[in-house]
Amino acid sequence: MARPAIFFVAYVVMMVATFDDAAALASRLASPFLLYVPAALVTATVLAHARIPPRLPETWGWYVALVLLTLAQLATLVVASPYLAFVKPALMLAVALTLLRAKPRAGNLYQGETMPGFTAFLAFTALVSMSIRPLADLAAVGVTHPAIERIPAPMTNLAAAAVLAAAFIVLARLRRRSMQPNPAKAWLVPGIVVFLVAAAAMHSKATLEYARYGLLAAHLMLFIGATYLLGHLLPGRATDEMA
Repeated sequence: MARPAIFFVAYVVMMVATFDDAAALASRLASPFLLYVPAALVTATVLAHARIPPRLPETWGWYVALVLLTLAQLATLVVASPYLAFVKPALMLAVALTLLRAKPRAGNLYQGETMPGFTAFLAFTALVSMSIRPLADLAAVGVTHPAIERIPAPMTNLAAAAVLAAAFIVLARLRRRSMQPNPAKAWLVPGIVVFLVAAAAMHSKATLEYARYGLLAAHLMLFIGATYLLGHLLPGRATDEMA
């Protein structure tokens, strides 16, 4: 029970940390700390439906890293340091890599589907752009360039997110892996569409408020879809040969 509990807490903390849009909305109505309640409910529902807890990897190194990064992320609530901003993407990556090592679901091991590479790239790009601000975090510690500063922040952040998404897909060799049947595309495709529509609506004052709600909805759909996708990838060919 320790491994699922650690992963659950890390997932909830990571979800709250990456949903700045939800925190901004919650701050208007109540304390942002109340976000932990819906985040825990969403986490419990998605992980249970995807049957993630019994399929988590057994190597304890992943859970040690999750505990340390979770504590570091919680420390950002009381410690103000621009360097702690890098804990959020590190925790996000650790959760993703742990999901990638989940065991295949029993019963449909050979019902593999093609991993939707282009859809995953678009979805991960949108998800990363809404979850973290890599260039802004680097600028906060003095790492920047005048050419970057002349470009609007949303555009540079989206470009940085695209680079990170592509690097993750290539380095994790996702394109070489098929996936078991799961509802990932049912979440990712609508999430991409809503993201594009809401991003376009952000440029109009008349639709600005609706666009913010749209981005929040897209963020949640992409977050859930990415969890299903990463948690249902079958081992790659090299892994199968070693097994």
